[in-house]
Parts: sequence; structure tokens; C-alpha cells
Amino acid sequence: MRRGVPILPHLPVADSGESATTYRGHGNFSSEDMGSSDRVSRRAPWSRRNEDEEEDNKNYCCAMTSLVGSITLALVGLLLIYLSDYTHVRAIQTDGYNFAVDSWTDHALAEFNETSWELLIDGQAIPMVPLSEVELKDKDTKTVETYSPLKYVLPVDIPALIIPTDQASDESPVEIFDSDGKIPAAGPDRDNATAVELMRVREISIVVRDNGGEPQTIQLEPTPLLKQFIRQSSGWKVCKYQQGGYFSGRTHSCTTYQVLDHLCVKVKRAVNGTWGLDATYGGEGCSYITRWSQYTWRRVNALPNGHSPRLPEYIKRIFPSATVRSSEDPVILAMNLTQGKLVLAESEGEEWATGLILIIIGAVTILPAVFLAWPVYKALRAKKRREAYFVRQVDEVELEP
Repeated sequence: MRRGVPILPHLPVADSGESATTYRGHGNFSSEDMGSSDRVSRRAPWSRRNEDEEEDNKNYCCAMTSLVGSITLALVGLLLIYLSDYTHVRAIQTDGYNFAVDSWTDHALAEFNETSWELLIDGQAIPMVPLSEVELKDKDTKTVETYSPLKYVLPVDIPALIIPTDQASDESPVEIFDSDGKIPAAGPDRDNATAVELMRVREISIVVRDNGGEPQTIQLEPTPLLKQFIRQSSGWKVCKYQQGGYFSGRTHSCTTYQVLDHLCVKVKRAVNGTWGLDATYGGEGCSYITRWSQYTWRRVNALPNGHSPRLPEYIKRIFPSATVRSSEDPVILAMNLTQGKLVLAESEGEEWATGLILIIIGAVTILPAVFLAWPVYKALRAKKRREAYFVRQVDEVELEP
């Protein structure tokens, strides 16, 4: 037997001198018929054709999946652009804002500019100064008109007037009395007395003089500078890390603090010439974000030992300011139209941009579908032509006499 000829397992081997061997049930095989190992492993033509068809089917499935996904993304993008109605909504908001700017420029600015304002806290008057600051964040100056804004603000922070800074140091005594009418000594007692003083409700009002005339007082909601909340808590981690408070294991309560961050009201002049608070949009405040509340609060972290924070710590963290605005200021209307974002039709613009991005992604992902589907399409056309040719040949054979 020649070298290189594979030997089938479990079969008798012929003598070396025989060129062909007869195996029962297997027929006659010779070394020339079997050939080399690569020729034995050669597959039938119909097997290769089946593999090609399977590969074409896989490419076809991938192409159809990519095509369906691309079309879906494009349709969703078109739907978002249609539902956002960005062009129409922006045109309406721009027209309303420009109308408010014209009304402000014609008469409201002059009326508000002729007034002077003071803030009264427990009877202590604090003069306010005018400030012109553009707050609208919309950069489209072609369609959105510009104007000269005006508001009245405090030149200093409220705590610097209510609690002088020189009394906030550790060396100087703090003129805050406890329940017995005595000045507590340095330590937790004085810190607690300081917190009690800051949590005292204060009478707050604003005073307006029109053209240097008689003063008119507008009462605001009484409020403290510091708020303390004691609530039941499920655990110390939630209290400390999520709420920034002090957890008491004995009562399973969480003590948190909030400080006054900002005071802002909008006012309007009545027909009889008097000024008063304007509750348009749901409150007398100036911001949609604060739900038009007069006061804005900010959380401060409680001390880990449960004591009230020291007075210098509160002086560092309490930075409230006060602002008086005219309700006819166009920024008030823009605040309501844009839900506090101060960019006209920003939400609709984001939806429109999202839809456009989806359309672009759909257009890009449709390219692989085209590259995969084109060869499959050509193969299918060739297969149909072969089948049609075979049908014609069969018909011709059947028609022969």
C-alpha cells in the first residue's frame, strides 16, 4: 500500500502488493480513486450552493433588520419634529415677548424708574438701589427685541444688617439672650441661642415712594432667616447623606436646616396710582422655578454632634438678597413662557433637534442595509432567471412531437 493513502478504521488492510482491495459492503477503492486528503474532503457542488444560499439569507436578514431600524428611526424623528411644532411655538412666544418689550419701553419703564424702594425688617429700613441687568438667555437678536431692564436690589446682604459681622466672631460677645434673659456663655448654649434668634419670625415689608411723594408700605409674608425641620427617618445614612441632617437614634428623627437664600417680589401700579403685589402666574414671586414664591430657601448641613451650628458658620452660609421687580418687566413674561429657562421655545427646540438627530442616524444606518442587500438582490435576480430558463427548456421538451 502506498504511503499517504488514508486507512479507514475498523476495515481489513490489503497486502502491500495489491493495488485494489475489495471490502464487503463498501465496493472497490484504489489509491488513485481516493487521491490525496484534500481531494477526499472536497464537497459536492450542491453542498457549496446550499452554503452560499445560507450566507445570502443571513446577509438578507441583516440588511432587512438594518433597513427596518433605519426607517423606524427616521419616522420617529419626523414625528418628533411634527409634534414639537417648534417654528409655530417660537413665533407665538417671540411675538408675545416683543409686545411686552414695546409696552415696557413705552410707559412701564418710566413709571418704575421714578420710584424709590426700601426694605423693612423688624422696622429697620434698608435702602434699595436700581440695577440694570439683562437676564434673557436667548441669543437670537434678529427676531427677539432688546430693552433696558430695571430692578431694585439690596446693596448688602441681609445678615450683615440683622447680625453685625463684628458680633459673629468668637472673641466678641454675641448679644443674643436665652429664655432667662441672659447672654449664654461660649459653647453649645450660645450656639443654640443663636439658632433660636435666627429662627425668630421677622416682620418684613417694602416701602415705595413715587416721585419723592408720601411713602407707601407693602406688607410681605413674615419669615425667619433660618428654618429647622424635625422629621421621622428610616436610618442615619438617609438622614446624613441624602438630607444633610442630624440623626437621633433615640427618637429616630432627622433634624435638617434651611436658610433664606433670596427674597423677590413683583409689583404693579394700580389705576389709582398705588403700588401693590402682583399675584399673576400663581404668586407674588419672580421665578417660575420657585413656583412664584416670595422666598427661596437653601439647605445647609447640620453638625454631626447634633448641636446648632455656630454663628460664624451661618454668617458664611446665609447670603440672602432682596429684589423688587415690576410685573410688566418682559423677563417676568419670559420666565413664565419658558418655565424658568429664559430661552424662547427651548423645550420645543430640544424636541426638534432630537428628531433631526434621529433622522440623520437613520440615514447613516441605512447605508449598511444597501451594501448588504445589493448583492443579495443580484443573486435573487440571477436565481429567478435560471429558474425561468429551466421552465422554458422543460416547456420546449414537452412541446416536441
